[in-house]
Amino acid sequence: MVFSTTVKESLCKFGQQIISYYHIFMGLSSYWYCKKKNKYQRNMCSRLVLVVINVLGMVVVCIKLQNYLEEFRRDHAWNSLILLVYEINGRLRICLAAHTVLHVIRYDRLITSMKMELEQLKIHCLTRITLRPAIETRFTFLFCLKYFMLYYIHIVMLVASVREATNALCIWQIMGAIAFVNISGLWYFVLFQYFEIIWKICCLFYYIEQHVCYIAKEADATGAPLEDLVIQLYWSLRVHSKLCLYWLQLQHMFKGQIFLSRLVNVTSNCATILYAFISSDTIYQSLVILVMGSFTYLLLTLDLYINDYMCDMAVNSFKGLQLALKNFNGLQQTWTTLHQQCEEFSIYLCNRQVNLKLAGALNMDRKAWLSLMSTFATYSIVLIQAHLRSA
Repeated sequence: MVFSTTVKESLCKFGQQIISYYHIFMGLSSYWYCKKKNKYQRNMCSRLVLVVINVLGMVVVCIKLQNYLEEFRRDHAWNSLILLVYEINGRLRICLAAHTVLHVIRYDRLITSMKMELEQLKIHCLTRITLRPAIETRFTFLFCLKYFMLYYIHIVMLVASVREATNALCIWQIMGAIAFVNISGLWYFVLFQYFEIIWKICCLFYYIEQHVCYIAKEADATGAPLEDLVIQLYWSLRVHSKLCLYWLQLQHMFKGQIFLSRLVNVTSNCATILYAFISSDTIYQSLVILVMGSFTYLLLTLDLYINDYMCDMAVNSFKGLQLALKNFNGLQQTWTTLHQQCEEFSIYLCNRQVNLKLAGALNMDRKAWLSLMSTFATYSIVLIQAHLRSA
């Protein structure tokens, strides 16, 4: 019994170490989480591993995608427009992989420090705000859904890449397939970092909204001391302003990555749908390729939708805060200090709301996602018509 318990503890520690170092060996971050010190840390070795893995992965991606393009030109005598689409898609995938690697190396420290600061801020907020199970349940569901989709896509792409290898038992080909999947799919792990941070920010937005409603009820029902109410409302404004600064800093870091990721997502989806219709001799084969080839890209598209949905929730939290501040209108007019604080909060919300939605060249909301899908459908139809006319 003692031996089995020791083995279980050793296996658990080994598993925790693998999870802690996994992001380093896939080239996503040079930090690992130390439970003893309760913080993220890194050293020169982890930085070197991050750079080496990403550089080697970029070499593998460039070689493999170039080989795919050459085989495609040689084996398929298709319309010049279709060949151009695949050429552009391949070049864009290389550009996206290179941009993602540079993004990881450049913003690794800033993203990790932002995560740590947000964790500390949430702990500080929960000392003043009561934990809300409804808010926690809603945001935990979104996080789990995003986490499931992320690793499902990663595992499927990894298995497919290993199976495509000429000799699946060759260790070098397996390592090359893993490196190709890690780097070519690194962009959606980077967007998961973006989601993780806005997830924490948006959750605190809703906590602040509930806290402002609580302050208004306390002022109306119990007649709490004016100084305490003003202090609590000022504290809410200060925390909300700090969260907005985090958000704007995050948008500045990720705006290029988001734009390029969505551009590649549209071109890859168009290429997949087009290949499903023109590469098969029968309708049955075409439908099989269509379903199998599009399912992964569908999950990637839904993955982007969850990001937009979270941004939409943040914008709606501003509207909820404005409604919560209206609850102070029925209070005594002699409480000038409290009314001035409410007016300051309202002006701040009106000025911040516009800046918060912008993300480079794209608006981060569900309307932008629907516009992306309509663009994708339009381009797919145009390319299929071009192929039918040339056939």
